[in-house]
Amino acid sequence: MSAGEHEEILNGIKSTLRVIPDFPKQGIMFLDITTLLLHPKAFKDTIDLFVDRYKHKNISVVAGIEARGFMFGPAIALAIGAKFVPLRKPKKLPGEVISEKYVLEYGTDCIEMHVGAVEPKERAIVVDDLVATGGTLCAAMNLLERAGAVVVECACVIEVPELKCRLMLECVLAGIEARGFMFGPAIALAIGAKFVPLRKPKKLPGEVISEKYVLEYGTDCIEMHVGAVEPEERAIVVDDLVATGGTLCAAMNLLERAGAVVVECACVIEVPELKGRERLKLHGKPFISRCYDDFASSIMGKVYIRDYYSSSEDLSSWVHSINAALLLEEMTKSIAMYDFRWKKGLTVGTE
Repeated sequence: MSAGEHEEILNGIKSTLRVIPDFPKQGIMFLDITTLLLHPKAFKDTIDLFVDRYKHKNISVVAGIEARGFMFGPAIALAIGAKFVPLRKPKKLPGEVISEKYVLEYGTDCIEMHVGAVEPKERAIVVDDLVATGGTLCAAMNLLERAGAVVVECACVIEVPELKCRLMLECVLAGIEARGFMFGPAIALAIGAKFVPLRKPKKLPGEVISEKYVLEYGTDCIEMHVGAVEPEERAIVVDDLVATGGTLCAAMNLLERAGAVVVECACVIEVPELKGRERLKLHGKPFISRCYDDFASSIMGKVYIRDYYSSSEDLSSWVHSINAALLLEEMTKSIAMYDFRWKKGLTVGTE
């Protein structure tokens, strides 16, 4: 499909939508998709856009949010050969359920899903008619993740950009000086995230915030530009190695003080005898090892890590080698499997 044809389809979809003032309460301008459903061509074009995006992504679960997500989700599921899982309001589903509470733009709510509706590692998309603050979508993703699913993306017909929902759905890659800079920018580019450097004192120009910490061989401090992250932005911290976990904890504290939500930490190498993982867990901090466990435990991975530890060379020379290039590729692929944490949700009604 050419860019011109794509734009024509989007304009046709937009022309069927309408705005209802003061619904469901005073002051809210409600974007209504029911008029789209009255136009079969626009409705089919909307479904086809989503189907074209997901038909080759090995999606086995389409989860629709009550109630308007039910209008689009089943059609998408049928077209791509996936099962449809309804995410419903409390006490609407019979049998055993799991639930997730959340805050939305005009109050609080809760969604529920049947226990056993999804299997661990199933790849899922979340479908709804509209994304406003992103609260409902985040709750849906949390619910599916708790059941073990891998949420690939969110699919919505309409976006309300002024409510900054993408701050909840996108992610920041924060790299720790200096070796985190070798991996963070490449991963950020690969997943479409911004990169924020966390630097040693007096290395960043302009206004900064700082965090002091204790590490395995003394004390140190890291700094970040004021305004580098927005409140509620989801962040992942990247470094080459986790030892005691002190630097990672400081980085997460710094980001959280700026209002970010730290999703996880990603490191190439772990030194288990220094118990950094235990320290992070004790402080309630998330840590990625599963993204690299399969690779690092392989014969090839063990050779790369052994060579790094047994050599007196700086890691920079290791990064320039084919070994590091292959590991970086594996890291990016693995992180991309969890791209629901930072990938932009698809919208077709207002883009």
